[in-house]
Amino acid sequence: MPESRMTTRGRTTVPPTIREHLAVQPGARLVWQLMPTGTVSVRVKGEPAEQSAGGRGVQAAAPAPPRS
Repeated sequence: MPESRMTTRGRTTVPPTIREHLAVQPGARLVWQLMPTGTVSVRVKGEPAEQSAGGRGVQAAAPAPPRS
């Protein structure tokens, strides 16, 4: 499963396999949506949510509990 690390400034790199799946290019805008189930949905801005759900959107699992 692809993963990335967030910097102290809140930035992260979208893994190559995800970029390819979404067919995004540098400068593309991504829309992030927190779902009621705790997952996060990401889609390319300008695409209808229905199209993203049909193959170009990505949903991430709910976050793991914080480590102590």
